[in-house]
Amino acid sequence: PPMEPCAICKEKRQKCTKKIINEIDPSQRQACVDSLCFEAEARIRDPVYGCVGIIRGLQRRLQHLQLSLNISKRELAMIKHGQIHQHLSVRSRL
Repeated sequence: PPMEPCAICKEKRQKCTKKIINEIDPSQRQACVDSLCFEAEARIRDPVYGCVGIIRGLQRRLQHLQLSLNISKRELAMIKHGQIHQHLSVRSRL
């Protein structure tokens, strides 16, 4: 028989957490509970954005790191090809 949602979930018209956990493979339940707890704690810390705010911050950080990595790769390629000296001398004249 299908499980009835709890009163809170019924009022909010959302899927009951108990039902979500029961539908998941037993080997994945702990990961599911951990994820739900993380999301709840994030919502308490930031009621507006919750875990989405954390995700956005991490995405911005990743983009910054990717940009820094690309710059470093270009500089390394310039060093390998002996172009760094030309590049530095041009920059020092500006």
